[in-house]
Amino acid sequence: MDYVACLDESYVTDARYRSIACCSLARHQMPYGSERLEAIVAEHGLKEFKWSGLKDGRSRNCASALLSFVFDVLLHYGLRIDVLIWDTQDRRHEVRGRDDHANFERMFFHLLAACMRRRGNGTRWWIRADHRDGVDWETIHDCLAARGRHGLAPMPILEDDLVQLDGFGIESFLTVRSHEASEVQLADLFAGIAVFSGDNYSEYARWLSQSVGQAELFQDVPELSFSNRQRYRFEVLRELNHHCKRRRLGVSLETSHRLRTLDGKNPLNFWLYEPQHEADKAPIKSSYRCR
Repeated sequence: MDYVACLDESYVTDARYRSIACCSLARHQMPYGSERLEAIVAEHGLKEFKWSGLKDGRSRNCASALLSFVFDVLLHYGLRIDVLIWDTQDRRHEVRGRDDHANFERMFFHLLAACMRRRGNGTRWWIRADHRDGVDWETIHDCLAARGRHGLAPMPILEDDLVQLDGFGIESFLTVRSHEASEVQLADLFAGIAVFSGDNYSEYARWLSQSVGQAELFQDVPELSFSNRQRYRFEVLRELNHHCKRRRLGVSLETSHRLRTLDGKNPLNFWLYEPQHEADKAPIKSSYRCR
Protein backbone atom coordinates (compact mmCIF):
# COMPACT_ATOMS: atom_id res chain seq x y z
CA MET A 1 0.00 0.00 0.00
CA ASP A 2 0.99 3.60 -0.64
CA TYR A 3 0.29 6.14 2.11
CA VAL A 4 0.42 9.88 2.60
CA ALA A 5 1.35 11.15 6.07
CA CYS A 6 0.63 14.77 7.00
CA LEU A 7 2.07 16.21 10.20
CA ASP A 8 1.77 19.38 12.24
CA GLU A 9 2.72 20.41 15.75
CA SER A 10 1.15 22.51 18.50
CA TYR A 11 2.35 24.33 21.62
CA VAL A 12 5.98 23.48 20.81
CA THR A 13 7.63 26.76 21.78
CA ASP A 14 6.94 27.60 25.43
CA ALA A 15 4.24 25.29 26.82
CA ARG A 16 4.82 22.51 29.34
CA TYR A 17 3.00 19.92 27.21
CA ARG A 18 3.77 19.84 23.48
CA SER A 19 2.49 17.71 20.63
CA ILE A 20 2.82 16.52 17.06
CA ALA A 21 -0.03 14.91 15.11
CA CYS A 22 0.25 12.62 12.08
CA CYS A 23 -2.74 11.98 9.80
CA SER A 24 -2.12 9.07 7.43
CA LEU A 25 -4.36 7.82 4.65
CA ALA A 26 -4.00 5.59 1.61
CA ARG A 27 -2.60 7.67 -1.23
CA HIS A 28 -5.48 6.93 -3.60
CA GLN A 29 -7.94 8.28 -0.99
CA MET A 30 -6.02 11.46 -0.26
CA PRO A 31 -7.19 13.60 -3.24
CA TYR A 32 -10.83 13.21 -2.20
CA GLY A 33 -9.99 13.81 1.46
CA SER A 34 -7.94 16.91 0.69
CA GLU A 35 -10.60 18.34 -1.60
CA ARG A 36 -13.36 17.93 0.97
CA LEU A 37 -11.25 19.29 3.83
CA GLU A 38 -10.38 22.34 1.75
CA ALA A 39 -14.04 22.83 0.86
CA ILE A 40 -15.11 22.62 4.52
CA VAL A 41 -12.65 25.32 5.51
CA ALA A 42 -13.74 27.55 2.61
CA GLU A 43 -17.44 27.00 3.34
CA HIS A 44 -16.89 28.49 6.79
CA GLY A 45 -15.26 31.60 5.38
CA LEU A 46 -11.73 30.74 6.50
CA LYS A 47 -8.54 30.81 4.48
CA GLU A 48 -6.99 28.31 6.86
CA PHE A 49 -8.07 26.42 9.96
CA LYS A 50 -5.71 26.76 12.90
CA TRP A 51 -6.31 25.60 16.45
CA SER A 52 -4.64 28.77 17.73
CA GLY A 53 -7.29 30.76 15.86
CA LEU A 54 -10.27 28.92 17.35
CA LYS A 55 -11.86 31.79 19.25
CA ASP A 56 -15.17 32.54 17.53
CA GLY A 57 -18.29 30.80 16.28
CA ARG A 58 -17.09 30.56 12.70
CA SER A 59 -13.89 28.67 13.55
CA ARG A 60 -15.78 26.58 16.10
CA ASN A 61 -18.30 25.52 13.45
CA CYS A 62 -15.46 24.74 11.06
CA ALA A 63 -13.81 22.50 13.67
CA SER A 64 -17.14 20.75 14.20
CA ALA A 65 -17.54 20.10 10.47
CA LEU A 66 -13.96 18.80 10.23
CA LEU A 67 -14.62 16.39 13.09
CA SER A 68 -17.83 15.15 11.49
CA PHE A 69 -16.00 14.49 8.24
CA VAL A 70 -13.25 12.60 10.06
CA PHE A 71 -15.54 10.39 12.11
CA ASP A 72 -18.35 9.91 9.59
CA VAL A 73 -16.22 9.44 6.47
CA LEU A 74 -12.43 9.37 6.69
CA LEU A 75 -12.10 6.78 9.46
CA HIS A 76 -14.18 4.42 7.31
CA TYR A 77 -11.68 5.03 4.49
CA GLY A 78 -8.78 3.96 6.71
CA LEU A 79 -7.57 7.24 8.16
CA ARG A 80 -5.23 7.00 11.15
CA ILE A 81 -4.55 9.93 13.45
CA ASP A 82 -1.61 9.50 15.82
CA VAL A 83 -0.83 12.31 18.26
CA LEU A 84 2.33 12.28 20.38
CA ILE A 85 2.31 14.49 23.49
CA TRP A 86 5.33 15.03 25.73
CA ASP A 87 5.83 16.68 29.10
CA THR A 88 8.78 19.08 29.27
CA GLN A 89 8.79 18.69 33.07
CA ASP A 90 9.20 14.91 33.22
CA ARG A 91 12.53 13.28 34.10
CA ARG A 92 13.47 12.95 30.42
CA HIS A 93 13.09 16.63 29.63
CA GLU A 94 14.15 18.40 32.82
CA VAL A 95 17.78 18.63 31.78
CA ARG A 96 19.93 21.73 31.78
CA GLY A 97 20.49 23.21 28.34
CA ARG A 98 17.79 21.15 26.63
CA ASP A 99 17.85 21.48 22.85
CA ASP A 100 14.19 21.85 21.93
CA HIS A 101 14.82 21.76 18.19
CA ALA A 102 16.75 18.49 18.43
CA ASN A 103 14.16 17.10 20.82
CA PHE A 104 11.39 17.99 18.38
CA GLU A 105 13.27 16.07 15.67
CA ARG A 106 13.42 12.98 17.89
CA MET A 107 9.76 13.19 18.79
CA PHE A 108 8.88 13.68 15.14
CA PHE A 109 10.81 10.54 14.28
CA HIS A 110 9.25 8.55 17.15
CA LEU A 111 5.76 9.47 15.96
CA LEU A 112 6.29 8.89 12.25
CA ALA A 113 8.18 5.63 12.78
CA ALA A 114 5.39 4.30 15.02
CA CYS A 115 2.76 5.32 12.45
CA MET A 116 4.64 3.56 9.65
CA ARG A 117 5.14 0.43 11.74
CA ARG A 118 1.41 0.18 12.41
CA ARG A 119 0.70 0.19 8.67
CA GLY A 120 2.74 -2.98 8.17
CA ASN A 121 5.38 -4.33 5.80
CA GLY A 122 6.25 -3.12 2.35
CA THR A 123 4.51 0.25 2.50
CA ARG A 124 5.59 3.32 0.56
CA TRP A 125 5.21 6.82 1.94
CA TRP A 126 4.68 10.39 0.78
CA ILE A 127 5.33 12.63 3.78
CA ARG A 128 4.12 16.23 4.14
CA ALA A 129 5.15 18.15 7.27
CA ASP A 130 4.30 21.69 8.26
CA HIS A 131 7.49 23.70 7.89
CA ARG A 132 9.15 24.81 11.11
CA ASP A 133 12.31 26.89 11.17
CA GLY A 134 15.29 25.49 13.05
CA VAL A 135 14.46 21.83 12.41
CA ASP A 136 16.96 19.65 10.56
CA TRP A 137 14.48 18.18 8.10
CA GLU A 138 17.20 16.61 6.00
CA THR A 139 18.45 14.56 8.94
CA ILE A 140 14.94 13.35 9.74
CA HIS A 141 14.49 12.26 6.15
CA ASP A 142 17.84 10.48 6.06
CA CYS A 143 17.15 8.67 9.33
CA LEU A 144 13.75 7.45 8.20
CA ALA A 145 15.06 6.36 4.83
CA ALA A 146 17.98 4.49 6.38
CA ARG A 147 15.77 2.75 8.93
CA GLY A 148 13.25 1.83 6.26
CA ARG A 149 15.84 -0.04 4.23
CA HIS A 150 17.58 -1.35 7.38
CA GLY A 151 20.55 0.87 6.61
CA LEU A 152 23.59 0.89 8.85
CA ALA A 153 24.65 4.48 8.30
CA PRO A 154 24.96 6.68 11.42
CA MET A 155 21.58 8.08 12.44
CA PRO A 156 22.20 10.86 14.97
CA ILE A 157 18.62 11.42 16.14
CA LEU A 158 17.81 7.77 16.82
CA GLU A 159 17.80 5.96 20.14
CA ASP A 160 19.69 2.66 20.24
CA ASP A 161 16.69 0.77 21.53
CA LEU A 162 14.14 2.00 18.98
CA VAL A 163 12.14 -0.94 17.70
CA GLN A 164 13.32 -2.19 14.34
CA LEU A 165 10.89 -1.39 11.57
CA ASP A 166 9.88 -3.65 8.76
CA GLY A 167 10.95 -2.45 5.33
CA PHE A 168 9.23 0.58 3.87
CA GLY A 169 10.09 3.19 1.30
CA ILE A 170 9.96 6.96 1.43
CA GLU A 171 8.98 8.21 -2.00
CA SER A 172 8.71 11.88 -1.05
CA PHE A 173 9.46 14.02 2.02
CA LEU A 174 8.43 17.66 1.77
CA THR A 175 7.81 20.50 4.17
CA VAL A 176 4.78 22.61 3.28
CA ARG A 177 3.00 25.72 4.51
CA SER A 178 -0.17 24.76 6.34
CA HIS A 179 -2.36 27.28 4.51
CA GLU A 180 -1.56 25.37 1.31
CA ALA A 181 -2.40 21.90 2.69
CA SER A 182 -5.81 21.23 4.23
CA GLU A 183 -4.75 17.80 5.51
CA VAL A 184 -1.96 19.45 7.52
CA GLN A 185 -4.61 21.76 9.02
CA LEU A 186 -6.45 18.64 10.17
CA ALA A 187 -3.30 17.48 11.96
CA ASP A 188 -3.11 20.92 13.58
CA LEU A 189 -6.62 20.48 14.98
CA PHE A 190 -5.79 17.18 16.68
CA ALA A 191 -2.36 18.30 17.89
CA GLY A 192 -3.91 21.39 19.44
CA ILE A 193 -6.87 19.74 21.11
CA ALA A 194 -4.63 17.02 22.58
CA VAL A 195 -2.60 19.51 24.62
CA PHE A 196 -5.60 21.71 25.39
CA SER A 197 -7.54 18.79 26.89
CA GLY A 198 -4.88 18.18 29.53
CA ASP A 199 -3.99 21.78 30.26
CA ASN A 200 -7.64 22.74 30.75
CA TYR A 201 -9.36 19.59 31.98
CA SER A 202 -10.44 20.93 35.38
CA GLU A 203 -11.96 24.03 33.80
CA TYR A 204 -13.59 21.88 31.11
CA ALA A 205 -15.20 19.65 33.75
CA ARG A 206 -16.56 22.72 35.55
CA TRP A 207 -17.89 24.19 32.30
CA LEU A 208 -19.50 20.88 31.34
CA SER A 209 -21.25 20.50 34.69
CA GLN A 210 -22.55 24.07 34.52
CA SER A 211 -23.69 23.73 30.92
CA VAL A 212 -25.83 20.66 31.69
CA GLY A 213 -27.15 21.98 35.01
CA GLN A 214 -25.09 19.79 37.33
CA ALA A 215 -23.25 22.50 39.23
CA GLU A 216 -24.02 20.59 42.46
CA LEU A 217 -21.13 18.31 41.53
CA PHE A 218 -18.89 21.20 42.57
CA GLN A 219 -20.56 22.14 45.83
CA ASP A 220 -19.01 24.97 47.83
CA VAL A 221 -17.13 26.11 44.71
CA PRO A 222 -18.34 29.39 43.19
CA GLU A 223 -19.67 29.26 39.65
CA LEU A 224 -17.08 30.22 37.08
CA SER A 225 -17.43 32.40 34.02
CA PHE A 226 -15.64 31.44 30.84
CA SER A 227 -14.42 33.48 27.92
CA ASN A 228 -15.84 32.90 24.44
CA ARG A 229 -12.50 31.41 23.43
CA GLN A 230 -12.71 28.85 26.25
CA ARG A 231 -16.34 27.98 25.60
CA TYR A 232 -15.85 27.40 21.89
CA ARG A 233 -12.88 25.14 22.55
CA PHE A 234 -14.72 23.26 25.29
CA GLU A 235 -17.57 22.66 22.85
CA VAL A 236 -15.18 21.16 20.31
CA LEU A 237 -13.57 18.96 22.96
CA ARG A 238 -16.97 17.73 24.12
CA GLU A 239 -17.94 16.94 20.54
CA LEU A 240 -14.73 15.01 19.92
CA ASN A 241 -15.28 13.03 23.11
CA HIS A 242 -18.83 12.16 22.02
CA HIS A 243 -17.60 10.96 18.62
CA CYS A 244 -15.01 8.73 20.28
CA LYS A 245 -17.46 7.22 22.74
CA ARG A 246 -20.12 6.61 20.11
CA ARG A 247 -17.64 4.69 17.97
CA ARG A 248 -15.92 2.98 20.91
CA LEU A 249 -12.47 4.12 19.87
CA GLY A 250 -10.91 3.58 23.29
CA VAL A 251 -10.07 7.25 23.88
CA SER A 252 -10.07 8.27 27.52
CA LEU A 253 -10.83 11.81 28.67
CA GLU A 254 -12.57 11.69 32.05
CA THR A 255 -10.38 8.92 33.47
CA SER A 256 -7.04 10.30 32.31
CA HIS A 257 -8.05 13.98 32.62
CA ARG A 258 -6.72 14.43 29.08
CA LEU A 259 -7.27 12.80 25.71
CA ARG A 260 -5.40 9.51 25.85
CA THR A 261 -5.68 6.19 24.00
CA LEU A 262 -4.68 3.08 25.92
CA ASP A 263 -4.38 0.85 22.84
CA GLY A 264 -2.16 2.41 20.19
CA LYS A 265 -3.60 0.11 17.52
CA ASN A 266 -6.81 2.15 17.53
CA PRO A 267 -7.19 4.52 14.56
CA LEU A 268 -7.31 7.59 16.82
CA ASN A 269 -4.27 7.35 19.03
CA PHE A 270 -3.44 10.00 21.64
CA TRP A 271 -0.05 8.89 22.94
CA LEU A 272 1.48 10.49 26.03
CA TYR A 273 5.21 9.86 25.77
CA GLU A 274 6.86 8.30 28.81
CA PRO A 275 10.63 7.92 29.29
CA GLN A 276 11.68 4.47 28.13
CA HIS A 277 14.57 3.94 30.58
CA GLU A 278 16.96 5.86 32.84
CA ALA A 279 19.23 6.83 29.94
CA ASP A 280 16.33 8.23 27.90
CA LYS A 281 17.12 11.93 28.16
CA ALA A 282 16.32 14.87 25.94
CA PRO A 283 19.27 16.12 23.86
CA ILE A 284 21.17 19.14 25.13
CA LYS A 285 22.69 22.03 23.23
CA SER A 286 26.31 21.57 22.25
CA SER A 287 27.33 24.64 24.25
CA TYR A 288 26.36 22.82 27.47
CA ARG A 289 28.09 19.53 26.77
CA CYS A 290 31.50 20.75 27.86
CA ARG A 291 30.33 22.30 31.12
